Amino acid sequence: MEAWKEKAVALGGEDVGNGKGTSQTRVYGFQAMSNLMRHGKYEGEFLNDYGNALVKFEKENTGDVKDPGPGGKRREDVLPWDKLPSYAKIDQLHYGENNDAGTDPMTGFMKALAHNPDAATDFFSSTDPQDNAQHVLKDRKPFNDVVPDSMGYGKSASDYTGPNASYEATGNALVAAATGVDPDDKSERPVEHTGQHRQVLDSSLKYLAERGDDFPAEMRDDMAIVLTNHGDVVHHSASALADDPKDARLLDRDQLLEVSKQVSRDQNAYGMLNEGLNQEIVRDIRENNAEDPKETLLRAGGTVGFLEQARYQALVTDKDDPTWDAKWMYHGFGSIVNFVPGVGDIAQRGVDAVTYEWQQQEQKRIDTIQQQENEKTFVGRERQLQALADAWIKANPDHGSSRFVITGEINGAAYDANSRVKGLKGGG
Repeated sequence: MEAWKEKAVALGGEDVGNGKGTSQTRVYGFQAMSNLMRHGKYEGEFLNDYGNALVKFEKENTGDVKDPGPGGKRREDVLPWDKLPSYAKIDQLHYGENNDAGTDPMTGFMKALAHNPDAATDFFSSTDPQDNAQHVLKDRKPFNDVVPDSMGYGKSASDYTGPNASYEATGNALVAAATGVDPDDKSERPVEHTGQHRQVLDSSLKYLAERGDDFPAEMRDDMAIVLTNHGDVVHHSASALADDPKDARLLDRDQLLEVSKQVSRDQNAYGMLNEGLNQEIVRDIRENNAEDPKETLLRAGGTVGFLEQARYQALVTDKDDPTWDAKWMYHGFGSIVNFVPGVGDIAQRGVDAVTYEWQQQEQKRIDTIQQQENEKTFVGRERQLQALADAWIKANPDHGSSRFVITGEINGAAYDANSRVKGLKGGG
């Protein structure tokens, strides 16, 4: 078995197809093996040896190409799997969705990682022999790996504008790497985070934030899951008053804002992120581990303000080409329940009231948010903030203040966060 694994990795860059030595399209070992990896669970050590070799081969064999003939199209940073002329039709190696012909070996490999979360965590946190996260999340330029002839007569793969299969698979693998949960296994529950999980979170924020508006649309819902799963440090960071090098829990707030903005460009991903953080905010209020109970109230307002600013900037970014439907279409908590720590009947009580007010207001705001001035973006969040204030009052019966005062304080924290977040680099 060890010899087989070594051979499978060694053959990655070799032609293993029937066309070897002929005019037929070559098939790399990586392409053949990655398609076999789409199902089942592969050993972690093998996956990482294979993945390191795949990334190394791609980095060494990516470059500019020019189509044959005078006036041939020149393409930059082309992966080795995409070097045929742009008009050529490549053979189909995988029979599934039309956007996934199996020519890109990263797609199958990422699916394999998603089914082995420990291996995914190792891969995405590895910087030796290269920074794998930087390659797959930032530097790698995918291609339209569509089934030949699926575009219709007279069209080529370059005409395809739908979801990219490799980005979809990479998003699933990233979820597994950052959370420790296989996204395809609905029976799994959140695991206790390790330092490696945090490293994956940090690197994903860094490299995806650096992409700005080039953030892959296919990965917005995946990052919503990642941020929800790490809701404790996200809430802690979103509600922070300032950067603090001594605070090990604090995420890079510039990166967090940019990624939250990009997530919020998708209606369903926005819903997943906000509902997940509603869970975390209420949990923080209920557990009340702060030195001063008022801290949980002010942090609740701070995170709401942070998310609202990210949402506003997302809608401004897409004001000329909005991606949100005219009707509120978020599908509910079921899509993230596997990734939210501590969810249960008791934990859910109190969260429902906050989430209900938030959801009720979304439709009312969709039609008007783009016309609002930035300073007015909290008009639609007042009822959510009121519900959070009520949750805090219930958790702190001896608070000594009136409902009006508590509500005023959480609203003030939200407004302050709105002003504070404007000064961050992310989300510009």
